This record gives sequence, C-alpha cells and structure tokens, in this order.
Amino acid sequence: MGRTRFQRAAGAIVAMVVVCTAVAAWGASPSETLQKAIYTEETVGNVDEAIKLYQQVIDEAKSAKSAAAQAEYRLAQCLFKKDRKTEANAALEKLIADYPEEKELVAKARRLLPTALKLQAAPWQDHEALMLDIKLVTGLDIGAYVYMIDSDKHEGKDIWRCSTRAFVAVNGAQSYSYVLAEKESFAPIKSRWMHSLLGDVEATYLPDVVKLHDLLKNTTREVKLDGPIFDNEQVSEMFRRLPLAVGYKTTIPVMATLGSGKFPLGLEVTGKETVEVPAGKFECFKIVLNIGQTFYISTDEHRYAVKFAAGGVTGELSQIYHLEPGRPLTFETKDFSLTLPERWFAFTPQPLKKDKEEGTAIMDVDGAATASAVAKPIKPEDKSKSLRQRAEAEIELQKKALKDFKVREGGIEERKVAGLPAVSLLADFRDDDKKMVMYAVTVQGEKTDVTFSVSIAADRFEAYRKDFDKMVESVKLK
Repeated sequence: MGRTRFQRAAGAIVAMVVVCTAVAAWGASPSETLQKAIYTEETVGNVDEAIKLYQQVIDEAKSAKSAAAQAEYRLAQCLFKKDRKTEANAALEKLIADYPEEKELVAKARRLLPTALKLQAAPWQDHEALMLDIKLVTGLDIGAYVYMIDSDKHEGKDIWRCSTRAFVAVNGAQSYSYVLAEKESFAPIKSRWMHSLLGDVEATYLPDVVKLHDLLKNTTREVKLDGPIFDNEQVSEMFRRLPLAVGYKTTIPVMATLGSGKFPLGLEVTGKETVEVPAGKFECFKIVLNIGQTFYISTDEHRYAVKFAAGGVTGELSQIYHLEPGRPLTFETKDFSLTLPERWFAFTPQPLKKDKEEGTAIMDVDGAATASAVAKPIKPEDKSKSLRQRAEAEIELQKKALKDFKVREGGIEERKVAGLPAVSLLADFRDDDKKMVMYAVTVQGEKTDVTFSVSIAADRFEAYRKDFDKMVESVKLK
C-alpha cells in the first residue's frame, strides 16, 4: 500500500531531523564535545564513551589548545577510574609535554604522576621514637632531638604522622614539628613547624600550591608548585624509605616552611661506615647532602637514623623507644627518678661550666613550655632556712631577671610532694608583650633537693599544670 502525503512528509521531517542532528554532531566545536564528554562521564556515568569523546577532542582540536589540554587531563582521570594506570600516566605526561602553556593543568598533572623517588615500605615500628644527643665538635652534649612516627587517620585516609621535638641548652632554642603524610606515597598533606627562634608556620599542601600560614603574624601566603614536593620536617624519615645503596643518587624537592621555601635537596650515598653511638654500634650508609650536611642511616632492616653532622654539631642516636599508647616513660638521673607524662621526653646535657649544677631539660609533647629539673646538694647555710625563706630569696633574683615579675596572691605554698617537704612558687611576668607564667616546685630530700620549674604562656598554663604536677608527684630522690 502506498504511503499517504502526510506519511511521506513526516518521513521527510524525520530524515531532516536525523540529518540535522548528524550535521550538528559532526560540526560540534571542541569545547562542545568536551562538555558532552564531561556530561557523559559525570552525569550519565558512561566512562567508556567519555574516553572516546575526550580522545576525539584531542585528535580534532589541534587549534583549540585549552580544550585539548583539558581533555587530556580528564582522559587521564577516566583511565584512572578504569584502573588503567599506565595509560593514565602516559596521558598526563603527554599533557605536560604538549601543552606547557596550560600551567595550572600541568601543575595538577605533575601532582598526579607518581614521584620519581622510589620509596620502599616503611621500616619503622608504629609509635617508634629515636632520640639523638646533640653534641658540639668537642663531644659536649648540649641538647637532644627526637624523631617520632605514628600511624594515624586524616579525613578518612591512612597516614603517617612524623613529629619532632628538639632542645638546645646553649641558646635555649627549642622546636616542635609534625607532618601528616599519605601512607604509601608519603606526599605531605599538612604540617606545622614551630621554632622558638625562627617562627611558627602551618602549611597546607594542595595539588598545585602550598598555603603557608604564619601563626605569629597571622598572615598567609602561597607558593606555587610545578610538581611533587616533600616537607622539610619529614626528610629524615624519607631517607629511611629510600632504596639506599653505595652510589645511589637522587634529588628530593623540598619545602622548608620556615624561611627558605622550595629547594632541591640532592643526596648521594658515598659509602658504608661502622658508626658507634650511645645506642650501640651500627653499619651505616653515609649520605652526603648538597647543603653541607651528612646523615648516617643503618643498613639493617630498621634503617635507623643513627647520626647526622650539620652546622658544626652532630646528632648521635642514644635511645630507641617503642611508645605504647597509655604507657608513659620513666627517666632517671644519678640524683632522682620520675615518670614522664605520655609522649614527654627528658635529657640531661652536660653543664657548660664545671661548677654549674646539672640540669635536666623536660620536653612536653608539642613545645608548649620551657621546663627543667635541677638537682643540687643542700648547702649548710640552706639548712638553717625554711623552704619558704628560700623561695622568697628566689623571688628577689627573678625580679631582676624577668620583666614585670609578680608573685600571685597565695603564690608561695608549702606542701608535701611524694611524702617529702616541698614549696611551690607561682608568678606572672612578661616576655616582650606576651603574658607568661613561671611555676616552680622545690622538693627537699636529706642531702639533695630538686627544683622543677617551667615558663609557659599564661593561656596554656592551667592545662599544662595537670601533667606537670603529676610528673613532680612521681619524683623519687636518691
């Protein structure tokens, strides 16, 4: 049966629609095809079809550089979704090579590419801490450095938390830092580096930029990235994960958040040496850095940081701790012993002068305070004075040494500590314009007394005091 005029007309209309649709698709601009590809990937969820469309943009849009670069980048993301990592990395490398003018996309592509550094599995135990004694070239102990490593979670991701604590008795400088790093790639996510002489900065690592927030000045600045980078305060742990061997060379892109910014840290393993330190004797890889420093990493499966030499001082491994959560450390000197709050450390540097009493530095978990414990024999002239009288004499000395020093009302208190007579002193003072608190407790034994003292920002004192008092109550005099 023949078709009616209406049917023939309708067929012509359908044919026109089909032809027009085909022409529209054939004549689509690269940008339009790109938008269709994005819609296909993100809304429709057809990743295979999106791959074809992104490839079409790349093939046909030679004159539309920006669209082609975006297509290359999104093609790589689709390939990652399909677990086709080799092809995805090739697409990113092609983007970097073919479209250098697309700087933002190139930066993102570099961040997605695996680092040239081939890192080995982490050699440390969870909650491990290494204490290194800091020495002058003469061998005099003047401070301590503690590296800590803990598994953790950040926004649902498994991470490593690299933390450090340091104190130098010569100038009273102390520092605290942490870096949150992705578990496998070790790429930094967030960090903080506080140094009493240099400043206090938090860093947030994004794909193409690092945001640096100065906590003292309350200012923020950004540093653009053109590839993977690592935080200065995680470098010692990175050394432990490198495939070290004699002759091994590499360059680590590093961000020093306090001051120097981005720089390439070149290193070379120049040989093996047997190194003897307070913690024992270790065969080590000798790593020479392009900044005039040398590190020694043990060749055993632990890859301990055994020694470093930098700026006229050395650090030598003295203690290896396996910190069990909920279980604090004990510390002992020839005059007393005590239990430290969890994740606090203590060390006793050698006195710079022979006639100076021996003091122990107390390092809290995040560098909040400057604290110490000083043991000294009770002199004959002291025996005729009460502990209160001795505290009052100390007040006169502190008035001369500290700005606006003033004892709080009821700030002198005679008490018992661990069953022994004791006296505490609580006073306020100023460090420049900063409100500070000085708190000291002297515990008297038969022949020796020990004075615990701390200086801390006023707004942090009450929280700190709980742990400090608990530590003081644990003291045992010998």
